[in-house]
Order: sequence, then C-alpha cells, then structure tokens
Amino acid sequence: MNKNEGYNKILSEEWIDWVEQSNNSEGTREKEIFPFIQSWLEDLKPKVLADIGCGQGDCSRFKSAKTNYVGVEPSLRLIDRAKQLYPSHEFLEGSAYTIPLENSSADAVMSVWVWSHLEDLKKAAEEMFRILKTKGRFLIITASPDMYDERKTFYKEF
Repeated sequence: MNKNEGYNKILSEEWIDWVEQSNNSEGTREKEIFPFIQSWLEDLKPKVLADIGCGQGDCSRFKSAKTNYVGVEPSLRLIDRAKQLYPSHEFLEGSAYTIPLENSSADAVMSVWVWSHLEDLKKAAEEMFRILKTKGRFLIITASPDMYDERKTFYKEF
C-alpha cells in the first residue's frame, strides 16, 4: 500500500464513522440538503442518475423505482461500503475527472460535497457535461471555498 492509499483509507473510515455513527439528524445534511435532493429528483424523474463522489451511497435512497442510479466514487473502501448498504444499486470506481460512463448517458448528474475537494473544476465540469444527455440536469452542492480550511478539521488525520 502506498502512502496515498493509506491516507485515503483513513479518510474513508473517518467519513464512514462520521456519516454512520454520529447523530446527524439535526444537522444541515438531514434537515436541508437531503430534502432538497429528494425534491429535485422527484421533480426531475431522471431515468439515469449519476452521483459523482457518492461516498457510501447515502443519496441513492432518494431515487425513484424507475431511476437507474449509478454511484461513482474513487475510494474502493467507500464503494465496498455502498454495496453493503445498498446492494441493489450500481457503484463504480471513478472520479469527477474520469467518470466511467458513456457520453450522453445520464439524464441527471449530482455531486454532493465533492467540488470543494477538486483542484481542476474545469476538467470536472467537462467530464460531467460529457456524460449528460442533451437537456440533462445537474446538481452540485458544495462548501464555500472560504470554508475549506474549516472542513479539513472534520477529519482527524487530515
């Protein structure tokens, strides 16, 4: 295991602990972000939804029965966890820079709390638009770049 793999594994475990073990029911995620995503998907009714940086797949629970959800995540540990939690959904290894989907294959793309971690927003946007169908929709929810240093404190080993 190289140094970066070990680092990413630590961050993955900390993310899993934060999402699954802490009581976040009163937080912004549960009270504002998740209801917004659910409403957006109910209005949009996409046939194919790509979730870029899906973590352990929490947002997959908001898809309708007629939506093919595809979670894309660079962390193999988080993909494994997503497959455990949501075995009927599809999870693929990839990143915002290399989405493993065909051109014009998604009706909707969403990315939650990922863009503040990206170094090349132009490349990520180009890749997202590559997989979107004509008139496809996207949703990006991210932290303000001004809050990035504070967000680093969420991780013990950052």
